[in-house]
Formats: sequence, C-alpha cells, structure tokens
Amino acid sequence: MDINLARTFIDIVSSGSFVNSAKRLNLTQSTISARIRTLEDLLGRQLFVRNRSGATLTPAGKEFYRYSLSLTQIWQQACQNLAVPSGFSSFISVGGQASLWDHLLVDWLAWMRDEQPQTAIRAEYGQPDRLTMRLAEGMLDFGLLYTPETRPGLIVEPLFNEELILVANPINTENDEYVFVDWGAEFRNWHNVRFPDWSSPRLNLVLGAHGIGYIFDKGGSGYFPRRLVSQHLNSGRLREDKKAPTFSLPVFLVRASAHDTPQLTSALAGLRRITAKNFKSSLCEGDPV
Repeated sequence: MDINLARTFIDIVSSGSFVNSAKRLNLTQSTISARIRTLEDLLGRQLFVRNRSGATLTPAGKEFYRYSLSLTQIWQQACQNLAVPSGFSSFISVGGQASLWDHLLVDWLAWMRDEQPQTAIRAEYGQPDRLTMRLAEGMLDFGLLYTPETRPGLIVEPLFNEELILVANPINTENDEYVFVDWGAEFRNWHNVRFPDWSSPRLNLVLGAHGIGYIFDKGGSGYFPRRLVSQHLNSGRLREDKKAPTFSLPVFLVRASAHDTPQLTSALAGLRRITAKNFKSSLCEGDPV
C-alpha cells in the first residue's frame, strides 16, 4: 500500500473535510478523492460519509484510523532507521515552534552533542498544526508546542510555563505603537479582557519571537516571553512595563507513544533536566523532572 494513502486519510480526519485537506496538502480535491477511493477499494470498506459540513468517519473508518496512525509511524521510523548517517548508531528528529528554540532546544542540542555523540539529529521549526501532523505521522520523535492538538497515539506532557511580559523600545520613543503578538487562543482571550481598547491593533503578528526584531527596528511595544527578552532588558535595549499584567503560557512536550527507544528516553530526560535547571520557578505543577 502507498503510505501516502494513509497520510491523506489521517489529514482528512484532522482537517474535517476533503476540501480542507486538499488546501493543507497543496493537492487538488480530485487527487484527495482518488486516494481515498483507492484506499477504500484496498480495504473493501467505505471510510467516510461526505456531506455539506465536511466528512465524517464510518464505523470502518473509525477502526482504520487507529491502524493508520501506527502504519505511518512505523513506516517513518523504518525510514529514519535506514537513513541513520554513516558513523552514527541512532537518529532522533525534533520539532518546535520558533520561539522555543533560543535558550531551550538549542541548549538541548548542545547537551546531546556531549551526552549522545553517536546520535544524529534532525531539527525543524513550524506552526503547531504542521508540527502536530508530523508527530502523528511519525515524522518527528518529539516536539515542543504552546497549543498542541490532542490526537490518538500522541502523549502530551506539560513541561513549564512561559511568563509573557510587556516590553517596549526605550530608544525609539517616537513610535509608541502597540504590536499584538499572537501567542494562541488562551492569550487572545486573556488579552481581550485585560485590554479591550487594544482589541484591534494595526499590526497583528503571528510570528512569535520574530516580532522582537520589528520593535528593535521600528519601536513600539508588545508581549514576549521573559526567557527571550531578559538579555535585552539587561542591556537596556528593551524596557519592561512592570505595571502591566503578565501572562502564563504553558509549554508542552509532545511525542508519539510508539517511538520510545533508549536513546529517545535519555534525550527526553536531558531536556527535562535542562528545563528544570533553567526554568525551575516556572515549572508546571506536578510535572515530571
């Protein structure tokens, strides 16, 4: 069986319709439909009922969904194991949202270099929906996300809490523009309650930490993790508004339950130790360390 058939099936379940899946996979709707027809012919069962609201699983589709996750994860794991570079004994793939690399995943990469020199690593960053899809398909061993989706076959573990603080450029004071940096649905809801007058800012960035560069160059203010701006606060390049309320943004470790290996278990233990050391005061209550 073409593994892309199972991947397309999983994406339709995630997106809710053939149309949405076609957009996400950058394919035509006819290609998506053809893949599902081929899969249904192979299985001898109808997998979806299509209607105006999208696509819902048949009983056979619900049963196949469990197997489809295992199929894609096992296939990807096999590809990774066969693709271990010469001179290395194992391979780990990791993903994270862009704002979770500085002072966290970058430190973990350095730790892995010293503790697991025989493990090759592939690292990437992306938006939560894409990273979650790659985790579900087995293309990533683990990921760090602010707002993960709950999917069968994935383990979601709270890791620590970011403290979002309001900072401004103290040098370029001619521009007092407030820049809304979108840190997810919970932050948006909290922000709308606390700052009703700022509900429609001119500039809305879904760029995370990259928005700091705009404030450096053009001035203004915005909410960012203390972890990322502390060095700029110390240097005077940014100034914290200590009268403004702060927001606690949880960070989650997401991994595929079928991907436990001794190397991965050790790698995750190292990540937890780095987190406990660097963010001891902001660990989520009850988190394993």
